[in-house]
Amino acid sequence: MLPHTAVEISGLSKIYNAYKNQPARQALYDLDLSIPAGSVFGLLGPNGAGKSTLINILAGLVRKTSGQVKIWGFDQDRNPRQSRAAIGVMPQELNLDPFFTPRAALDVQAGLYGIPKSQRRSDDILAMVGLSEKADAYSRSLSGGMRRRLLLAKALVHSPQILVLDEPTAGVDIELRQTLWDNVRRLNQETGMTIILTTHYLEEAEKNVRSDCNYEPWKINRARQHPKSASAARWQNHAYSARRAGSNASKPPGYDQQPE
Repeated sequence: MLPHTAVEISGLSKIYNAYKNQPARQALYDLDLSIPAGSVFGLLGPNGAGKSTLINILAGLVRKTSGQVKIWGFDQDRNPRQSRAAIGVMPQELNLDPFFTPRAALDVQAGLYGIPKSQRRSDDILAMVGLSEKADAYSRSLSGGMRRRLLLAKALVHSPQILVLDEPTAGVDIELRQTLWDNVRRLNQETGMTIILTTHYLEEAEKNVRSDCNYEPWKINRARQHPKSASAARWQNHAYSARRAGSNASKPPGYDQQPE
């Protein structure tokens, strides 16, 4: 039986410890979030709001300070392998080995997930992202857009139920942006894959995202755009599916001021 929620988060907090002359920093505070299975869900917020920290916690790359995280029904603490197998992440950074071909990179990634050679879909995935002709070229010879497509392909090798895209269209041209969104929509509509993404392009989010969470480290459901702008009004009128629990923590300076 498929779960009703792809990701369920309760009371999630993350504090980065002090380092050298840098004080301790709280990236997430008591976050409650429920992402419906089969949805296209957007995490929206300014730089430093904790979006990437949340994604890294979901991927198992960052340890949470407190709280509970369930991915596809698996508790991240009790069933770490199952929860990680249910999610694929396309990161912001281009973390590719320059001496691997796209086909070899996918084979290595599939091997890390324990997928037998007879069940690997490397060629099919490369065809979907438009890299069939470059399957045997070194990654260092690929253009920036092709490298981002390869990152998407790597996130799909183990057929995850949840795909996370961390600012997937940042710095790419219009054609690649359209191609990527076509692939994302097809994955969601044809396979029911849950898509979670972060983006700074509000028009792009409004067009492609069906539910969203707009949050800051200290306050949920607050648009930073000018109150007279149409975009700000649209974001303010959304029904957000996350909320910040009450806290006695001190608020940062200027917290209650309206945007200028």
